[in-house]
Amino acid sequence: MYHQVPTEITIINGKNSELISSLQKKFLPESIMVLVTNQNNLDELSKYAFFSGKEFQDDKTNVFICKNFSCSLPLSDLSEIEKEL
Repeated sequence: MYHQVPTEITIINGKNSELISSLQKKFLPESIMVLVTNQNNLDELSKYAFFSGKEFQDDKTNVFICKNFSCSLPLSDLSEIEKEL
């Protein structure tokens, strides 16, 4: 039996709708995508270890790609994000 751990994609701040739309159109069957839209959401989610340490920036959309129990640095460029996926 083959078991693969899912890739976790966390998007902090939905301001860059083009970037988000591009990610949502991708076929990523082994992934989980979470969009954190505001600071209050992030504060609530920070009680979970997976979300702690991530920062909300009002002027920038950051994406974190986590796979194999390791997360990327914050990414904001689509080409960088695609390389990580």
